[in-house]
Amino acid sequence: MTGSAFITAKEIADELGMSMAYAYKVVRTLNAELKQQGYSVIRGKVSRKYFEKKYYYSDGGDE
Repeated sequence: MTGSAFITAKEIADELGMSMAYAYKVVRTLNAELKQQGYSVIRGKVSRKYFEKKYYYSDGGDE
């Protein structure tokens, strides 16, 4: 992973082993959720922190 604040659909596809089409769907879904919460979004990218929160289990502690 890079140190960027945003993750692209290509990175999501590679990381989760899914097609680009489905990765774009993930980006659109997560961005819609963020927009509904009042955040500004960037088309084709999503917050890396939000992506990790939604797709990786975390007990809230340090690993």
